[in-house]
Amino acid sequence: MGPGEGERPLTDEETALRTEQATIAFELRHEIESFYVFSRIWLDKITQATVAFFGPGTGEQTSHRKFTRSITTYSRKKGVKLLPEITEIMQRLQAQIVDFRDDVVVHAKSPRGLRGSGWNNEPRETTWFTRGCIRWQPIRKSMAGHLWRS
Repeated sequence: MGPGEGERPLTDEETALRTEQATIAFELRHEIESFYVFSRIWLDKITQATVAFFGPGTGEQTSHRKFTRSITTYSRKKGVKLLPEITEIMQRLQAQIVDFRDDVVVHAKSPRGLRGSGWNNEPRETTWFTRGCIRWQPIRKSMAGHLWRS
């Protein structure tokens, strides 16, 4: 099949559906990003409330990240018995909420970064959030005619 074969313009209904999909995808991505931003804030607030209740330890534990690193020492100094699974839960929250929020949602380092989201209903309802990066490469003259057509 050569270039242009099997192609057709979108119908008005298809164009409207694509516009609606783009709007929904943007709103979904905004909701996901907001979840991570506010979850990080809540984890930090829970840390601050815990330190306010039990008192400061050695050094100030003002963020979930710092508190996760020092929870064993802090609890020992305060005479508080930790549930065995609490450090695992805190580390999992650190990885799944804080690190993802910091590395992907807020502080993505690449200026060429792309974000995407999508969903489907089969075989079961699934939603995903992804990111990528544009990789620039020089274009050979022989390829230029295939990339830009009038």
